[in-house]
Amino acid sequence: ETVSPFRIIDVLWRRKLLIFSVVIVLMAGAAVQIASMIPLYDARALVLIDTRRNAMSDLQAIVSGSQADLLQVQTQVDILRSQALAIEVARRLDLMREPEFAAAITRRPGGLAGQFAPLLALAGRPPPPAPVLTDDEKLRSAAIILAADKLTVVNDARSYVIAVQARTEDPELAARIANTY
Repeated sequence: ETVSPFRIIDVLWRRKLLIFSVVIVLMAGAAVQIASMIPLYDARALVLIDTRRNAMSDLQAIVSGSQADLLQVQTQVDILRSQALAIEVARRLDLMREPEFAAAITRRPGGLAGQFAPLLALAGRPPPPAPVLTDDEKLRSAAIILAADKLTVVNDARSYVIAVQARTEDPELAARIANTY
């Protein structure tokens, strides 16, 4: 049995209020979601690795020239991604006092009870008290947040350029992080 195109149009016309309502609700939901999004800013710093100045005689004796250069660049990428460098950048820029990092540090729940705090609140139980962190723990947390969420270090393996990209809610902070690396 075939359905006439006029029949389909007739059914759609009779359901126009329902269709219009669904479209309006979906558009309103999308508008609310877009309005609540926090803008993120990217800053990128490029680092050129000069492999000619680095004396790596032992490594070059084992590996051919281009492979040694590749290893040098990869080593620099690994150093830029290291937690030790992230801690130093966090210390130098005092990231634990930046609002974006401070909010993320205090928002991190502790243990299993912290994970279920919203459910406990619904059941009428108060959430567990937030753990009091020392400055060193805050610094380490800021470095972990930086290295895990806010920083990207890449090399395309065809050049001696390493791109360090920072993404934060504050464009000046993103630039300071990228340039400090």
